[in-house]
Amino acid sequence: MRYADGKPDDIVEAEHVVIATGSLPIEIPGFKVDNKRVLDSTSALDLASVPKRMVCIGGGIIGLELGQTFQRLGTQLVVLEGLSRILNGVDNECADVVARQIKKDGGQIFVNAKAVGWEERNGEAVVKAEIDGKVQRSSPT
Repeated sequence: MRYADGKPDDIVEAEHVVIATGSLPIEIPGFKVDNKRVLDSTSALDLASVPKRMVCIGGGIIGLELGQTFQRLGTQLVVLEGLSRILNGVDNECADVVARQIKKDGGQIFVNAKAVGWEERNGEAVVKAEIDGKVQRSSPT
């Protein structure tokens, strides 16, 4: 590791290394982050327990990374991606591998899907989305 201020190189040892160069979450109209039902990538890491179900709005790297992490812990995952495929800008073969794994683990992926709002019902968030032009709601059960 080389320091930007010119200090001598150091060797840093670790069993695992996480590269987190950072990103800023965006707020989607109709989905004000309240850190209870509507989470951003930061507040999702602060959950006290693993949720039974999760709708991930956006099929980008950070959303899928978090979604798959929770999925591996037992969460039922639904991904809503507005574009025609997940991981836009990533090699198609790599994106296909990720999609297959999410589906193999019981998750669902909807592309050409626009999340348009949500409501709380029976203590759970029910997401309303336009998928291929048809309005659908996620099931709270």
